[in-house]
Amino acid sequence: MPRHEDGDDDDEDDDESSGYGDYRPWSTYMCSCQENCMNCLCVPTCHPCFIWELLHYVFGMEWLKSFGLGLLLTPLSPLVITAARRQIRVAHKLQGNICVDVCCTLTCCLCSACQVRDEIHTLRRDHRWRLAFPPDPGPPKHSPYVAPLVEALSRRPAESESESDDSEETSDSEDTDRR
Repeated sequence: MPRHEDGDDDDEDDDESSGYGDYRPWSTYMCSCQENCMNCLCVPTCHPCFIWELLHYVFGMEWLKSFGLGLLLTPLSPLVITAARRQIRVAHKLQGNICVDVCCTLTCCLCSACQVRDEIHTLRRDHRWRLAFPPDPGPPKHSPYVAPLVEALSRRPAESESESDDSEETSDSEDTDRR
């Protein structure tokens, strides 16, 4: 093999040409149930909720729309998971390509789903999330497993309070009119 003047050989350039130069690995392995047992229990037992969460965080849908669509798309979850893997991989410069995404999802859809969910929670916890709905600054207020539910429910009371304020004003004005 020819050598460069500075003594390096050509093998060092192979690392960059493999496509993994600036790309980082996923935060968990494909079969890493021992690292996050709660995730491995949540994803299979409540798969529509997982799809709901994916549609919200990865594809930027509002909670109510993603809930309805999550229920409808549950039978097609391998396609949704593959698309989500691709979105996250591209946005966060993770190792792999579309063939790896498809193979991972076809090999074990639930393991792939757990890996995607772990990556979402890791990136949001570390404040590196670049897709829809980035987390608020500071430490998380809730466990990552209940945070989506708390976030979805916390928006509803604010809307209902403004409606109740309007109805109170209307009833107050009606009372004054009666007098």
